[in-house]
Amino acid sequence: MNSLLFSILLLNSNAATGILPTVVPVLFTSPVINDSDDPAIFYNGAKSLIVGTDKEGKVGGLFVWNLEGKQVSRSEFLDRPNNVDLVTNF
Repeated sequence: MNSLLFSILLLNSNAATGILPTVVPVLFTSPVINDSDDPAIFYNGAKSLIVGTDKEGKVGGLFVWNLEGKQVSRSEFLDRPNNVDLVTNF
């Protein structure tokens, strides 16, 4: 089972030395069955959502999580959904 990993970037890099910043996971979404991928974040304050795909063949899906990583919606049995794009005021 896979879950999307969300991390924060700790800005402790030093441009002069070329040291890269440290990335530390702070939240995991609830898992999907196969291959989670392509997250997009819909920002709306406390109502913000994370949308991502499960790309496995004809049993893939589109999943939605809240900012705590809890699944709040899903659309399953899609044939390899790919790349989530969110558009506002369309």
